[in-house]
Amino acid sequence: MKKIVVVTYLLMSIFVLSACSSTVKKEQEESKVQKKEQRMLVVTSAEPSKVLPAFTTFAWDDDYSEVLSPTNPTQKNEIKNYIRQELINYLKTKGYKYQSVGVQADVVIGFLYAVQETSVNKSLQSRFGLLPSNKPVLKPHYPKGTLLVNVLDTDLQKVYWRSALLGFNDLDKQANLNRQGRMKILLHSMLGRFPQAGR
Repeated sequence: MKKIVVVTYLLMSIFVLSACSSTVKKEQEESKVQKKEQRMLVVTSAEPSKVLPAFTTFAWDDDYSEVLSPTNPTQKNEIKNYIRQELINYLKTKGYKYQSVGVQADVVIGFLYAVQETSVNKSLQSRFGLLPSNKPVLKPHYPKGTLLVNVLDTDLQKVYWRSALLGFNDLDKQANLNRQGRMKILLHSMLGRFPQAGR
């Protein structure tokens, strides 16, 4: 009888210790992710409320929806669709509506995401601009994990506002595409100061 009690006690102790160990590991992993995300840098061209027109609807333009250096074309489309949907969802919380027909929209929202370190050609440079830097850039590039968002007029001639998020890595991994809420937090850091629709 004593042996059964001792064995039961030992098994319960092992179970409790393993549960504590997995909880600690989970907390450490979450802490690492949080620290990694805290290293990100957001730069904006201006206070949105001072430069954006009062708009309620937005559209895309294929020339302003770009994913650079994916491993394959399928991944490029998947990441592009993911970012588009997350932008639609986020802007909806502020009252903005997506219009599938560009001519019916008030503005065009454009974005660029660099999966890998990518050199910039003149076309990309003119559309999305260069990232701010405190030193001369000999060969312009977008670092891995760069997300740029532009708000343009419907003629694509004027950029009202621009923001860059640096350090947003691993979007090319399926697990991160399925991760709930992460992109919303990142978009809030970029677009959180947008006024409510129509203001």
